[in-house]
Parts: sequence; structure tokens; C-alpha cells
Amino acid sequence: MKNRTKIILGTLAVIVVGGIAYGATHQSSNIVVTTETVKRGDIHQTVEVTGDTQSVKDLDLAFSTSGTIAAMNVSVGDTVKAGDTLAVLSEARIAASLAQAAGSVSQAQAALDLKSAGSADEELAVYEAAVAAAEASLASATTESEQTAITGDASVTSATDDLAHITSSTVATLEYAQQDELEALRSLVAEVRSALGKADAVLGVENNLVNMDFDQDLGIADPQSYSLATDAFVTAAASRNAAETALANVTLDNISTLSTAADVAQTAYADTYLALIATSRVLDATTGGSASLSLESLDAMKASVATATSTLVADGGAFTNAEQTLASATRSATDDVIDAQNTLTKARASRDQNNASAASSLSQRQSELAKAKAQLAQISATPRAVDLAGLRAAVAIAQAQYNAALANAADAQITAPIDGIVTAVNGDIGEQASAGATMITLLGTSDQFEIVMDIPEADIAKVHVGQHSTVTFDAFGDDHVFNGSVLSVNPAEKLIEGVVFYEAKVILDDSADLRDVKSGMSANVTVATNDVANALFIPKRAILEDANGKYVRIPKNDTGAFDRRSVTVGLYGDDGSAEIMNGLSEGETVIVTIR
Repeated sequence: MKNRTKIILGTLAVIVVGGIAYGATHQSSNIVVTTETVKRGDIHQTVEVTGDTQSVKDLDLAFSTSGTIAAMNVSVGDTVKAGDTLAVLSEARIAASLAQAAGSVSQAQAALDLKSAGSADEELAVYEAAVAAAEASLASATTESEQTAITGDASVTSATDDLAHITSSTVATLEYAQQDELEALRSLVAEVRSALGKADAVLGVENNLVNMDFDQDLGIADPQSYSLATDAFVTAAASRNAAETALANVTLDNISTLSTAADVAQTAYADTYLALIATSRVLDATTGGSASLSLESLDAMKASVATATSTLVADGGAFTNAEQTLASATRSATDDVIDAQNTLTKARASRDQNNASAASSLSQRQSELAKAKAQLAQISATPRAVDLAGLRAAVAIAQAQYNAALANAADAQITAPIDGIVTAVNGDIGEQASAGATMITLLGTSDQFEIVMDIPEADIAKVHVGQHSTVTFDAFGDDHVFNGSVLSVNPAEKLIEGVVFYEAKVILDDSADLRDVKSGMSANVTVATNDVANALFIPKRAILEDANGKYVRIPKNDTGAFDRRSVTVGLYGDDGSAEIMNGLSEGETVIVTIR
């Protein structure tokens, strides 16, 4: 089966490449249209930069926000582990949370005051209008729900009919292709037997009487050629017998028997071809012209073997074509049925989802109407003590939340990024800490390194803390790869010769062998910024943009005429590919260039 697969794939590759070359270069009226097929695969996006290596044994740590130090958990000389909390700020809760809590108090108090004052005529009119609007929304949702059900059922019925039609037509197509391959297989096996018969008329392996008169003349100029030819004949004869047995067992009800017979026949075909070539070499090494073998007889045998070889190759080619036709039909049939099944599945899912959404919307509108009526009844009624009690409780809860917001400040803390020893502490409890000012310095207790690099402005938005990175050093070559992750990204820009860059750091995994890594080494860093698996993609060059957005050109013919197709573009890959989120399907053809 491996040989058969290689032959099929090889031939398909030639056909596909030829088709693409024709479509890409076929000219009409001096117009050259270059096209590409929409494909599916993985898209990778990375950022590649260079940087310098430095040891992280001396690491300065700072708060990212300003505030008063509430806790300093370490002193000079303390040993810490990566992840330990070293210091904490108080007053870290942002002012917005306090303002929100204060607003909640005001809102609750206003609701209490409003309820206590009772409802005005204008307010009653607002709630009555809300009831009328809710009733209209419910009527609209009811009509929409009914129409959604009708549309969804029609879509499922259409998809079901399409699946039945495609399934029926693909069965017939496959039966024709299988029958054609079987006929080609029979012809090839018959030709194998015929060709070996002509070779045996020379070699006399199976019929040792046929060459009794001239066997002493065979291969005189190359005695070894005769033994090699007989060995090749014996091998081919065994393959022939196996092929005939496999062919006799073929039934189209069990397609695997046809596949098995095809593989065995391919082996018999190859072995027979080698036997014919070896027989030709024997005849080439035979001089002829003797009493036992005339030149005319020798030439006749050469012609017979040559004819058998040519006929065998022709039948082998015909069989290969039949195999490829069946393989193509099988793939096409499978894809068509799968697509139809997927369409039906999507239609059912869409129908169910839309029905569920419509039902949810209907239920929501019913709930909104009930709520609007209840609110109207409530606003119309005289305030009760129990109603006021609930509003007073809401005020009390909001006030308590505000007090809690004042009392509890969010944490702002310094965490140890590596194992180390504290060598300096620049603050104490109660002191004011400024954002970015060094509070604690660590001396690393293990060999660990970071790469300091400058990332261009065009790439900085892709890079985030924690992204996996691979690092190679000029000193070790590209084959020695280290792993790491983005440790930090400095939000402040830096100008290098008038160009904006941003400094970032990648820390190397300490699980790797870092004994040969030295500070100051030049490093090549690849940050894996994004990946999309099994995405539809086309060349980025095929995507154009105008006032209506991004689009591609779908060719009508080879003269440059095309239809405009809007597309939604996702990730751009490193290899010049572009992810297509919407607008194209796998296998469609798009224009890349028109010249």
C-alpha cells in the first residue's frame, strides 16, 4: 500500500503543480493573472530581536505604584524564594472605588427620599408608558419567534434534501470509478502473465523445453546476465501468481479486496518490468548467427520482449490513472458528503440556537412586561412601612460598603521573582514609597540570566509578560536553543538614533544548563506572540483595501476579470500568510496579482 500511495501522491503532485502553473501563467490579451488557493493550516506570529545577556544576581525591586509602606517582610541577609511577598503598601485602592461607593450611598438615599415623598403624576405617566412599551415589545417578540421557527425548519429541510441528493450521486460516481479500476487491474494482471510468457520463451524457466536448442548461446558475452534474468523471472512469477490470486478474490462489495489486489498487482508489475529488462540484457549479450540460434531468431526474440515491455508499461500507466481517478473520486465524494453533513448540522444548530434565542427573548419580554406592571402598581401605591424599611436597609448597606472601602486599601506588593538573598532594604513601615524607586535589592543564589532587548514600536503591542521565548547565542550557534519567558516590558519609550524602541527583558529558565552562559553575550530572541491552529489562510499580498474595507478578488476567467469579495482578516503570520476569519472557504481561488 505504501508504494501505491507514493505513486498516487506523486502523480497528484505533478497534476496540482501543473494546474497551478497553468492558472498562474496562462495569458490572454497580454494579461498575466497569478492566483492562489485558500488553504488551511497553522499560522505562527513571532517577534525576533537581539539583545544582551546580563546576570540577574543583583536585582532591584520596586513598587509599581506610590503609597505608604504597610509591611516590610524582609531584612538585609534574609533568604527568600521565588514568589515570596517581600513588602506591601497601604492606601493602594484607587480613588475611583471610593467614589463609586460614595455614589452608591447617594443613590440609595435618593431612592429612600423619593419613596418617602410619594409619586408625582409625571412619574406615574412614565411607568404607564413603560407598560405600554413592554406590551408592544412582547407582541413583536411573539411574531419574531414564530417566524424564526418557520425559517429554521425550512433551512433544515433544504439541507436534509441536499445531503440525500449528494449521498446518492457520490455512490454512483464511486461505483463507476471502482469498476474502471477493476477493469484496468484485470488488464494489467493479464499483461503481466503475457509479458512473462514472452520472457520465458527466451529463458525457459517455467517451460524448459522452449529454449533447449539455443540455451547454450544465451548471454555468452555476459554469462552473469542469464542467472540474474532467471532470478528476476522467478520473483516476477511469484508476484504474478499472488496478483492473480488477489484478483480472483476481488468483490466490489468489499472495497478493501480491490485495494489489496491493486497493491499486489503494482508489485507484480514492477517485478515483471525488471524481469523483461533483465531478459533484454541477456539477449543483448547473445551474439547469434550459430547453427542453433540464427540472427533472425535473435532479433525476433528482442522485438518480442521489447513489445511486451512497451505494452506492460502502457497497461501499468492505464492502471495508475484508474487508481488516481478512484482516489480522487473517493476524496471528492467524502468531502462532498462531509460538507453536506456539516451544512445540515449547522442548519440544525442554527435553528435550535435561533429558536432558543427567540424563546429567551420572548420570555424576557414577558418578564419585562410583568416587571413594568408591578412597578406601575408599586409606584401608584402609598408607601408602606415595609417598603421604606427596605430602602433604609439599602442605605445602611451602601454606607457600610463605603466605610469598608475607606478602611480596606488594595494591596500593592513586591514579590521575589527569583531565589535569592536580600542585600539592601531602602524603606521601612510608614515611609512613603514612590513608583519605580528601588525598595529591595536581591542577590540571586543560583545562576540565572536575563536578556535585555529593544523592541521596535511596530512590534511592542504584540509582546506581553509571560510569553514563551526561545534564545540562541552567537557563541553557541543556532542548534543550542534555550527557553525563557518575557519578564518585563518597560512602558517608557527610548530613542535610538531618532527611532522609538521599548526595553523588555526575557528571563532564561533555570532548569536549563546555564554554566557556559556569560554576561555580555549577544543573544537572538524569538518571542512567540500568537498562534492560530487549523486556520484558513491566503497570501497577505492577495488582500486589498478600499473605502469599504478589506477584500479579495475572485477570478471569473483568465483574462483578469474578477468579483470583489469582502473578507475579515485575523492574524498575519511570519511567512506572509493572513488568517481569513470570514468571507472565503477552503479550496477557493483568489487573485494575488494581475499584470
